[in-house]
Amino acid sequence: MILGLTGNFRSGKSTVAEMFKEIAGDRVNIIDVDKIGHDVLNGECYKEVIEEFGSDILDYDLKIDREILREIVFSNRTKLKKLESILHPRMLNEIEKELRRLDTKHSVIIIQAAILVELGLLGLVDKLIVVTCNKQIERLNNKDKRLSINEEEINKILDVQMDESALEAKADFVVDNNGSLENTRMQVENVWNTIN
Repeated sequence: MILGLTGNFRSGKSTVAEMFKEIAGDRVNIIDVDKIGHDVLNGECYKEVIEEFGSDILDYDLKIDREILREIVFSNRTKLKKLESILHPRMLNEIEKELRRLDTKHSVIIIQAAILVELGLLGLVDKLIVVTCNKQIERLNNKDKRLSINEEEINKILDVQMDESALEAKADFVVDNNGSLENTRMQVENVWNTIN
């Protein structure tokens, strides 16, 4: 079985994915699409992204600085679309490779991605789980001081992402991550028990 796990920026997708892993152990394999995106950005897409956005996006180690790039593309939808046209085909290729590598008959594969719908992955998943949360700013202020992102940047990112209610309309399951971790885990357990 293939599960899609999505939700907007900092909704708690990684937390929910880890909860599935804790509950089901080796029966669950997670494909982290955000990580795939980071890998292809500084991998096979590196040269093309620099050609498009210039060398000012590089850090001291000559890697693409995702914070600088994020600031550029989330302030300009045309540039965001250009970046997506470079990254998305390579990301899809890597996801397909991972799916071929993993045993989908005897395990549950979770494709975890903020842009799962935008990548056109709905047709690949058997069930869609949407994580909802409206506390991104509150979390930033309370415990995410280590992130170099501010409230304005979070709002820019949320502005270009699919509306949460539109995501919910596509969902087979909704996990509301506005409450306690215990409450979120209880919902994850209910989803797991329903699909098994």
